[in-house]
Amino acid sequence: MTEPRPSVVEAMVAAMRSVTSIGKSDFNDFHRFNFRGIDTVLDHVGPAFREHGIVTLPNLVSLAAETVKSSKDKPMRLTTVTVRYTFIGPAGDQIDTTVPGEAWDSE
Repeated sequence: MTEPRPSVVEAMVAAMRSVTSIGKSDFNDFHRFNFRGIDTVLDHVGPAFREHGIVTLPNLVSLAAETVKSSKDKPMRLTTVTVRYTFIGPAGDQIDTTVPGEAWDSE
């Protein structure tokens, strides 16, 4: 008889135990600050998700982009998104979460 597969919540807890912290190891030379980059996060979280059988599916809910001026009157691109993430566990069950995102980039 096969053992029951863990639920998505149980698998997420196991993955969270595997990835306890991610440092701000990337550096922005222009603005001179350390940050936690997406590639660094994925390098830590990806293996834990694969090990514990978690699949993540993003779904773009909304996207808005506009040109704005910086405090020094330079054009910047402001982009805001809302993304719904579906996490599917080894047992086939799933949970959803919706998160906002924002970015300011020079044009």
